[in-house]
Order: sequence, then structure tokens, then C-alpha cells
Amino acid sequence: MTAVPGVGVVGFGEIGAVHCAELAGMAEARLAAIADPDAARREAAGAFGVPVLADVEALLARPDVDAVVVAAPDAHHRDACLAAAAAGKAILVEKPIATTLADADAVIDAAGRAGVPLMVGHTLRFFPEYRYAFDRVRAGEAGQLVSLFARRTNVLAQQTRLGGRASVLMFLGVHDLDVFRWLAGAEPTRVWCEASAGAPGPSPTINEAFVTVRFANDVIAAGHFGWYLPGSHPSGFDFKLDVTGGGGVIGLDFARTPVSAYTVAGASHPLITAAYREELRAFIACLVTGGPSPCSGADGRAALAMALAAERSATAGRPIDLPPGP
Repeated sequence: MTAVPGVGVVGFGEIGAVHCAELAGMAEARLAAIADPDAARREAAGAFGVPVLADVEALLARPDVDAVVVAAPDAHHRDACLAAAAAGKAILVEKPIATTLADADAVIDAAGRAGVPLMVGHTLRFFPEYRYAFDRVRAGEAGQLVSLFARRTNVLAQQTRLGGRASVLMFLGVHDLDVFRWLAGAEPTRVWCEASAGAPGPSPTINEAFVTVRFANDVIAAGHFGWYLPGSHPSGFDFKLDVTGGGGVIGLDFARTPVSAYTVAGASHPLITAAYREELRAFIACLVTGGPSPCSGADGRAALAMALAAERSATAGRPIDLPPGP
């Protein structure tokens, strides 16, 4: 591996383009190549001035690619990750890690057998606002944790763009389900979901959902996930997190005041700027130092298990109990 690792990006969609832009501006790594099967996206990717290839295998065969970011559509995560592991490349795979638990297990097993770092891109863990909440909880400033609430609603254009390729639970909800487990510091034991396809539209899947999760330490969490905001909405999203403990509350509200904390230590309103680049820096640090992944395959699998359980609960009309352990 060169002193500055070369990173290939698989998939030049909305998030793949973000990763390319961040890598192009980093000192810790360099954008080495991009792969996408779509000719129009390959043409757009050419603006980065690196080799743009039509298939993953060609990218993985390049000796200047030390690691890959898998930002292809969810259904392609398994195959891209297995190919990357076989080629000995470190892997950062966008959330969700896969679309089934069997595929998630295959990815985790392949990375383990190949001895390559595997990190799942649950990006909220790397936004400073969420890290602020996590650090306050771990420091005990909110007292014993009691409950968590999240809202993640987006514009209707996202539903249109996905066109039924993924439910809102897998596309948006999995973000906060991971945050719930991260903050709770315990494994989920039960998931209950009420959901709807909503008003007639382009996506014949779950488009609006309310999910509750109970954790092994009796923390309860609730999430509201949807994508019906009109294009005229002033911010284009409504993202929120409330943390309640016996010693205080912490709130994130991205459409209004980013962070507020009211604890026994007093009140604060820090202004923090989020950065996607922190996720990539954490990934590169794993590759360079050999340290543990800050969001492991097991973490990604647990978030996927909750999202899949929520989908099952919505269909069955009852809560779904989860097996113990990660």
C-alpha cells in the first residue's frame, strides 16, 4: 500500500458522487478510480480526472486501488463487497450493509476470511451533532437513559427517485435505528411498526412508518420515517433526535436549532457543522493503523435486522421479537 491510500468508488449515484468529492479534497487518501455501469454517470464522473470504468472487476484489478467505497444500489452491495474482499481491498459499504441478513453475513464472513477492514457507512455516527449527543450520554450528563425519539422525513422527490427500490425503512429509517442502538448501548429485543404505502404515488412500498424498539436495558425508542414533504418545504427535510434521561434531555433539530442540551450541568446550544469527510477519515484510519472499525459489519447487520423486523411487523400487524446478541 502506498503512503497515501488509493480509494476506488463503486457507483456514481447521489452518494457515490459525494464520496468522490470528499476524497478528491482529502490529504489522507486519494481518489484512484470510479466504476459505474451507466454511460451517462461515467461521463459525469470523468470530471474528477481519474480512470472511470464500466465494471467493478476492472476497478478492483488496479494496483493503485487499496480500498473501495461501495455506493452502488443496495441490491448490489453483497456482490461488490465479496469481490472487493476477494481482491484484498478494504471496504466501506454504504448503509444498509445488504438487503438480507444472509447477505450481510456473507459480507462479514468474506471480509473476515480475507483479513480486510470492513466498515458500514452509517453516516450519522460521524456527524458532529450526533457525536455530541453520544458523548453527552456516555459522560452521564443526561443521567440514566430512558427513551429516544427520531424523526427523519424527506421530500417526495426522494420517493420518486427510488421508485420502489427500497422502503422508507431501509432508505431513511435504518439511519436512526442504528443511532438508537448506538446511543442505547444495548441490543434490541423487540420491534413494532405501523406503516403505510401512503397516498398514491410512484413507490408501491412502505412510504410512511412509525417504529418502536425496546432494548435489553429497557431503553425504549420511537421513530417516524416518511418522504412526503413537498418541494416547497423550506429546508427539504425534517430530521430530529430527542434523548431523554433521568438527568436531562438532549435535542437535535436540523430544521431549526441544530443542538440543544438541558442537563444537570446546565443548558447549552452548540453550533456544530456536520461533515461527511469524517466518515472517510475514520475508514482510512482503520486501513492505515489496522485499528477496529468504528461501525463494524456487526453494527450494520444489527441495524438491518431492525429494519427488516419493522417491515415484517408492518405486514404481520404484531411486534417482532429479536434474538439476543449482535
